[in-house]
Amino acid sequence: MKQYGLTEEQASNKLREMISSARKDVNEEWLKAPIFSRHLLTRVVNIDRTLEVIYEYGNGYTNAQHLKDHIVRLFVNPIPMEE
Repeated sequence: MKQYGLTEEQASNKLREMISSARKDVNEEWLKAPIFSRHLLTRVVNIDRTLEVIYEYGNGYTNAQHLKDHIVRLFVNPIPMEE
């Protein structure tokens, strides 16, 4: 950050752009992949989605309150699905 003369906000924005671009690349490759490779790529995409939820608002591994809220919404108070 200091090496390039950027503020913390500018560096964070650049990292978000890089992450967004990488996600687009992974999704694009997933769509092109043969079915046997798609199973493996699905795992990679799901890990990425999980990490996004954990680290979306800071270090969710150490400070897991928002992660706890997600888990409660998913498993304790789920949205009822009517058939």
